[in-house]
Amino acid sequence: MDYVISFLLEDVDLAIAILLAMMVIDFVTGILVGLMDKNLNGTTGFKGLLKKVYVLLLISAVYLMEKLVFSTGYIGDGVTIAYSIIEFISITENGEKLGVPIPRQIREVIKVLNSDTSTRK
Repeated sequence: MDYVISFLLEDVDLAIAILLAMMVIDFVTGILVGLMDKNLNGTTGFKGLLKKVYVLLLISAVYLMEKLVFSTGYIGDGVTIAYSIIEFISITENGEKLGVPIPRQIREVIKVLNSDTSTRK
């Protein structure tokens, strides 16, 4: 078990650091939305945290399997970047709910990302 923990911490790179930052920002902006709407719910927040923990565990598993099979980090980085994009979209949606003006360019990028993912379901 010590090997797994040291392996994961040793190979933490920029993609993971960015994802963690995005997760924190998304969680905080979600709390702000709940405060503004006077709909702050501890159960909903806890479920959101559990989902984020699961995503981190899933990405860890991807990195481990990739190391075992391919000895690279490209697939894990790709999955991490994909989840970072999802977090960014959620942060932007939270901003819209707060009434913050979102630049047109960001809205267009999100529209493309959302339409691309909806056609793949």
